[in-house]
Amino acid sequence: MKNRTIRPFLTAILSFLTFAMLLSGCGKVKPSESTPDSNDTTETTSQGDLLTPEEYEESITGAPWTRQNHLYIHYLRTDASTYPEWDLWVWQKVPRDLQGHAIDYFMQDQSGVIFAVDLTHPELLGATKIGFLLVLKASKNKTEGMWVSDASANVYVNDIPNLTRPDGTIHIFCTEGNSLLYTFFYEGAEAEDPFLNDTGQLESRTNVDSSSTSAYPVAQTSPDFANNAGVGYQIQVSSFADSDGDGLGDINGITAKLDYIESLNVNAIWLTPIQECESYHGYDTIDYYKIDARFGTLADYRNLIFEAHKRDIRVIMDLVVNHTSKNNLWFTRSAQVKTTKDMHGNDVSYRDLYHWKYSTTELDEPWYRFGTTNYYYYAKFSSGMPELNYDNQTTRDFMVDVAKYWLGFGVDGFRIDAVKHIYMKDEVAVNSNDVVEDYDSVKGIDYSSDRGKNINFFKEFNKRIKANYPNAFLVGENFDGYDQRIAPYLAGMDALLDFPSYYHFVNNTFHAKENNANTEGTSVIPSKINTYNSKRQGKAIISGFTSNHDVERALNHANNEITGTGSNTTEHHTHITNTNIETKNKRALVYNGAMILQPGLTWVYYGDEIGMSGNITPNNAENAPADAIGQDWNEDRFYRQPMKWVEVGAEDQEMTTNFKFSGYSVPLDDYNKNHLHSVSLQEDEQFSFLNKMRAIMALKGNSQYKDFFIKGTYQGISDNGNVMAWRYSYNGQSISIYCNFSNANVNLSGTLPGTVVYRTAPTNPHQTLEPYGIAIYK
Repeated sequence: MKNRTIRPFLTAILSFLTFAMLLSGCGKVKPSESTPDSNDTTETTSQGDLLTPEEYEESITGAPWTRQNHLYIHYLRTDASTYPEWDLWVWQKVPRDLQGHAIDYFMQDQSGVIFAVDLTHPELLGATKIGFLLVLKASKNKTEGMWVSDASANVYVNDIPNLTRPDGTIHIFCTEGNSLLYTFFYEGAEAEDPFLNDTGQLESRTNVDSSSTSAYPVAQTSPDFANNAGVGYQIQVSSFADSDGDGLGDINGITAKLDYIESLNVNAIWLTPIQECESYHGYDTIDYYKIDARFGTLADYRNLIFEAHKRDIRVIMDLVVNHTSKNNLWFTRSAQVKTTKDMHGNDVSYRDLYHWKYSTTELDEPWYRFGTTNYYYYAKFSSGMPELNYDNQTTRDFMVDVAKYWLGFGVDGFRIDAVKHIYMKDEVAVNSNDVVEDYDSVKGIDYSSDRGKNINFFKEFNKRIKANYPNAFLVGENFDGYDQRIAPYLAGMDALLDFPSYYHFVNNTFHAKENNANTEGTSVIPSKINTYNSKRQGKAIISGFTSNHDVERALNHANNEITGTGSNTTEHHTHITNTNIETKNKRALVYNGAMILQPGLTWVYYGDEIGMSGNITPNNAENAPADAIGQDWNEDRFYRQPMKWVEVGAEDQEMTTNFKFSGYSVPLDDYNKNHLHSVSLQEDEQFSFLNKMRAIMALKGNSQYKDFFIKGTYQGISDNGNVMAWRYSYNGQSISIYCNFSNANVNLSGTLPGTVVYRTAPTNPHQTLEPYGIAIYK
């Protein structure tokens, strides 16, 4: 189990142990003593009686084979003859996420073999968090699949500077199959084994009828967001703004850019995950209550919320509730069969927080064996991300407590990741009669989900947090392109990210594959509104987005080629170049404008407001590790490129990010680097893409017309097939919006209102709408 003890405590314990040894004396054989070289292997095994844990601890304090600024990893296996088959892979995780290097053990004693990790190594110098794997050497020669490691997941040592013993060393102790549960003190070769003589009694338990629909009613929609929030801004934290020069975006960088964000006229910001995690993107939580040190501190986050609220900007936390990292304390305690007490003094089992199945024969994925036990845990997306067991009430209570903690801290709501993956079809017994089939024929993986159970969970989750925080906002991510399939989830949350519009909108508007642009406004959108409201007592919040961290950027999306017919189409990635960029930008602007001015709360993805591209650059020797060259691994990082604050080569890069993760770099693509004007340039250009976007966002986010878009009644307007047109009526008045998705002038039909609210080409005749133009009248 991981120990967060600070240095003074370590010093006190070790001083006590040393004093105890002086009193008792030992006279038993100490570990073999030699000078370590982390690149040489010297097998030296102690003989004679074993030392007690206390005696062993005293013996390694200041031992001749130890050196200051070294981390010693002790690894004990049942069969000592297998030690030569294993080595250590170690890397810096924080502040720089580097690729790593291999180390052989240099000595052997009663604690097993010992690996010496030199913390002054160029790849490790300055590390505050280090990752390691105990790896079966033969598996490194595999051409496919992952290496075989003792933990089946990355293992991390946190807070390196504060773990040092008085002699300048750090020691951690691992046993076969349990390196994830390492300790900072030697506990002996005969450590307590909770699985001794077990024959299946430690499977996880269930005590919730997750198919019950009667327990919790639909919670009220957030009044604050329903009445006041029209434009949101999504920030990829790692790529947005770097305040401390380490190359990685951070919380203080966002705070420093709040004036810029406010100038965009947004009412809410959504940050990708900032809780302690393994990856740079953050969707594998290690500690739900801790801010990841790479992004800042709890005080930094508190200050961001305070400064955002001063500007009437709400803060949305990205919350991952379906799975955790294997390094999450909940999981390590679950693996150790630990218990605790709840506030009423009742026993609570960590074991039941996850799915554990007993089997003496090997189970197929997504069940993964834990160490050398006969227990398998369920992990649908990666062996390193075990799924939580929401058929146990303790798990539900724990997650509600997490949400209430952050709402009490000051956040205004949550973007819930992967809402359809709380209950997978193959995770628990299916008995809700509401399963959505979803088979990935390319990967050969069944992602089918139990929608009925998922909805019932979120009805409870939303109702319980709203009991204390009625203005809290929940928006769910359901990666699905069909309104009818995702709408039922609105019984459990205020809003859903509108993937159906993202996927079908360009089909209907630019390409007329399913419908045409006018039908989108007169039929598709009204149908969506009615469908969504029917699931949420007439109070659903539609939550569209220009793009996000998982999909094509708006500039690419609006210019991509689409083949096929009807809804059976394929979108082909277009590499944006500077050729005909004016037309490409016009297409992106009318697409962004139409999305932003839809009903509800629309999210603008950082960089879309300046016309950033998301060109995918093939993995090569300059941007990826050697084994990724020629593969499509981590291509989505090109949707998460650095925000271009200033021109490339400017003396002051003004918080521009520049970081790597696991050997991958996240650079600007060729268009963004060489042709796109930065924020600093576009600020001074009257008709820049940024200033056009700012004007559109102001209509819905911060103007006299805001209430029309947020509170008004929607009605489609019939017109030319290439024109999407609609009006909002509010307090006896109305405004009308026209968007031309063709490359030709269109003469609008009917009598138009006389007052021009906004036009992309204000000098055009009143009835004429230019190619890819927007006109708004009152």
